[in-house]
Amino acid sequence: MNKPIARIDRSASLLEVAPRLRLITVPGARVLEFRSPEIVIGRHSSADVRIVHREVSRFHCRLYRADEKWHAEDMGSLNGTQLNGEPFKHTILRHNDVLRIGETLLQVDLGTGEERGSQCQFMVLPSLEAPPSSADKAA
Repeated sequence: MNKPIARIDRSASLLEVAPRLRLITVPGARVLEFRSPEIVIGRHSSADVRIVHREVSRFHCRLYRADEKWHAEDMGSLNGTQLNGEPFKHTILRHNDVLRIGETLLQVDLGTGEERGSQCQFMVLPSLEAPPSSADKAA
């Protein structure tokens, strides 16, 4: 008789999502909104937010939700990541903090999101590249 390798806790919902995180470009005020509990920012095509710039590492920075807070972690990038002008390896994000990744500045918005009602997952920015939409794939 084979024993199960792992147990799956079916009481937890797989559809639960983390409270949203918005990243707003500075200047420009273009918005990226996420509800995923983890976001990878970098130059690589598989990054959730792709910044195509020579100062950005393939996997530069990771934002993740833990202990009911959003955290930021530099992923060993060559040029480092800054929060409010200071380099860091790991930090807890607060509302209105500013991340610097390469030459890109992203303001952190941890508000409820109801004031604007936006539910977008990605926006294409001049210095950022989001995954292609289904319309782009069809073209």
